[in-house]
Amino acid sequence: MLATTAALLPASAHAICAIEPLEPELRAADVVYVGTVVRSELARELPSAATAENVSQRRVELRHTLRPDIVFKGNPASAASVISAWQYNPPRSKRTVEFTELPVVMPGDTLLVVARTGKPTNLGLCSPTRKWSAETAGVASAVFRPAP
Repeated sequence: MLATTAALLPASAHAICAIEPLEPELRAADVVYVGTVVRSELARELPSAATAENVSQRRVELRHTLRPDIVFKGNPASAASVISAWQYNPPRSKRTVEFTELPVVMPGDTLLVVARTGKPTNLGLCSPTRKWSAETAGVASAVFRPAP
């Protein structure tokens, strides 16, 4: 059964992860907030990805700056941006690459940011930071219920 379950989970070239419950991540985090992406930009220059022979090296990091909308815990300024990855396909390349496990993030998207002090805040299938949805709203509301 374990092999069957592992086959159903999303995998990437860098990690294989199971979907972890969000509630313990929210409780352990130093900063938790909902924010709107106001800017997305390359975290590093493209030259190495543009000349990469190996298609797995065409992953580029993007930095997304957020405007806090709902603060559940901590100071959002200490985790004001989130890093995600995307693929780069040079226009003259004979090979096109797609990494299907990478979430698409752009200005206007709303994210649940879950951060720990001193650690980068990443967005991916294996991270507690994720797009804001009815499901994440329900979990966050249950964990951060107002005191009676």
